[in-house]
This record gives sequence, structure tokens and C-alpha cells, in this order.
Amino acid sequence: MISAHAILVTIAQMNSPKMHVSGKPFMTQADLLYQLQEVDLKLRKCQTRLSEIHAQLADQAALLAAQAQVDDAQAALTPLKAQARGLEHDIQTTLDKARESEAALYGGRIRSPKELQDLEQETAALKRHQGELEDKLFDVMMAIEAGEAALSEAQTELRRVTEAEADDHRDLIAERAALQLRTAELQGERGAAAANIEPANLKLYENLKPRKGHTPVAIMRGNSCTVCGVEQTLANERAANLGHKVVLCESCGRILVFRS
Repeated sequence: MISAHAILVTIAQMNSPKMHVSGKPFMTQADLLYQLQEVDLKLRKCQTRLSEIHAQLADQAALLAAQAQVDDAQAALTPLKAQARGLEHDIQTTLDKARESEAALYGGRIRSPKELQDLEQETAALKRHQGELEDKLFDVMMAIEAGEAALSEAQTELRRVTEAEADDHRDLIAERAALQLRTAELQGERGAAAANIEPANLKLYENLKPRKGHTPVAIMRGNSCTVCGVEQTLANERAANLGHKVVLCESCGRILVFRS
């Protein structure tokens, strides 16, 4: 016994013109809308990737972080070097004073035991102070050495990040150019596809698109919508098969395009 579905398919094949008079395949409005959707999905993919590339090219977080490390290392070195210069000056001043005291102490001009004792104590104090200053300078120089090593490491990392970003940017810029060219091609294809669609059907498609996740058209295989899986009524199935008008899925509300 022949099923109702088989009868409907047979009627659709008899009544729906599959070939245009020119010999080219006949395109129903649903076919044209599905074709438009395929172009729109490709366009959306290109535009999404272009947005990602724009964000990547604008994102300088890694470069800024590397530069901040260099700036911090340089900022840490500046007061240390200033401190070292100050200590070197103080050491030289103290050394000069100690030499003057020693010259006076051993010059033979001073005869007073009290004055000689004071000079001796002053010279010893200056030498002790000089030693303390030299110890401080040693510590500061060690800190400077560590700071310069940190600065060198930060500068190396900055160069690495800068070179890596330059390479990445070259690749991204080349990809962006290719995507922009492809987008222009697809926009031309979209215009050609939309030109053959009736205004009312095109408006329906555009209204459904944001509500249906950018896939307002669904293939119907047999008598089922391939998106939601729901079987259509015989009337809906027959109308979709014939393709004389745009038919919506009774469940998900998408435009149905028949595929055997």
C-alpha cells in the first residue's frame, strides 16, 4: 500500500517545475533564500574573524607589560646610582680631610700634646667614617649590579615581545587583507542572490535572521525539519515540496526548503 507521504512526493514531482525553460534548474523562493543564507553565514564568519583581528592588532597588553618591566627596572636603578655618586663624593671628601689631618699630625708644626691628640682622634674618626661609607657604597654597588641585570633581562624580553608582535601583526595584516577581499566578493554575491527574491520574502528572512541564530532557513528532508526535527503536516509538506510559496516550519518557525 502506498503511503500518503509517497503520494505527496509524487504529486510534488509532477507539479513542481524542476527545470526552467532555459534548461537551467528551477529555483524556488525558498531555494533562493537558502542560497542567501549560505552567503550570509560566510559573510558573518569573515566579519567575526575581522573583528578578532582588529582586537588583536589593538591589543598591546604584552608589549605594555614588557615595557613596564623595563621602566620599573630603570626607575629602581636611578636612585641607586644617585646614592652611589653621593657616597663616592662623601668618601672622597672624607679621604681629603683625613689626609689633611694626617699631614698636620705628622708635619711637625704642631707641638702641643693636646692638639696632637685631638688631631690623632680626628684622623681615626675620619678613617672609621670612610670605612663605613665604603661599606655602604659596596652594598649599593651590589644592588646596582643586580638592578642592571634585571634591566638587561627586561630589555631582552621587550625586544622578544616586540619582534614577536611584529611577526604576528604581519600575518594578521595579510589575513585581514584577504578577508576584506573575500568580504567584498561575498557582498557582491549577496546582492546578486537578493535581487531575485521577492521583497516580502526578503523582509521575512531579515526579520527571522536575528531570532533564529542567523539561520532562518532550514532544509526539510522527507517531511521533517532538519533543524528542530519535527515532522510537518501533510499540507505543509506538500506546500514545501511544490515550492510555490514560502512555508514556515510548524515548530521552529524557520523557512523550509525541500531537499529530496
